[in-house]
Amino acid sequence: RIVRVATREGVYAVATLWHAYVQTIQGHMCIAHALKGDNISSEHFARFWEKAKFLASEYFRRTTACPEEIDNRTRFVLHGLIQCNVDISFFKIALKIEPGLAITPNAQG
Repeated sequence: RIVRVATREGVYAVATLWHAYVQTIQGHMCIAHALKGDNISSEHFARFWEKAKFLASEYFRRTTACPEEIDNRTRFVLHGLIQCNVDISFFKIALKIEPGLAITPNAQG
């Protein structure tokens, strides 16, 4: 249920997770290095990324836009991020980590 909840300002759980992460020193440094093009190998970031993927994909899965025959929810991470109105840096990081997210095929291939 928490996946669909938003604040009065329209901020969803995945966006709140992003804001909380970048406000930590370690999180801010990981994001800054990733945006510069450096490789992120931090366990701290890996835990954040798994939570973010789960929240974004579950949010999208619960919308009417999600295909009924969804087999792999992580294919729709960017869809969930778009619908949750996250910061543009979040998209940049997601695509740097997993470029395959941008080429999710539809039902027709």
